[in-house]
Amino acid sequence: MKTRILCVGKIKEGFVRDGVGEFLKRLRTSRIGIVEIPDSDVAREGRTLLERVRDGDCVVALAEAGEPMSSTAFADFIKKSGKDLCFIIGGPDGLSNEVLARADRVLSLSEMTFTHEMTRLILLEQLYRAFMINGGKPYHR
Repeated sequence: MKTRILCVGKIKEGFVRDGVGEFLKRLRTSRIGIVEIPDSDVAREGRTLLERVRDGDCVVALAEAGEPMSSTAFADFIKKSGKDLCFIIGGPDGLSNEVLARADRVLSLSEMTFTHEMTRLILLEQLYRAFMINGGKPYHR
């Protein structure tokens, strides 16, 4: 199974870039790729994101109004997905209605609002946690 993260914009904050780098290093055997698209307006970002979704992907859009999920439920979702996963993180103005409509699942990482840069870091940490849970490793505690 492959996992891709499609996101709007580049990471500007050094501490976030360091954290992303750390979790990508930890996940190096898990085949995770990140695709960045340029900042624009929500409609254009949505079209560009959707162009990068592959047939057969299980698309998970990250949005404030999405479904909350515990870390163990997230790990179980990943284990049972049976498809390549494609997570989509919007820019500062969120995701277009077209992206949300295409998503197989809309997920919220918290009731709180995070920057799109922090969302990428938090998602990578949760992916790492899920892989540890699914592998029976102690990290998740």
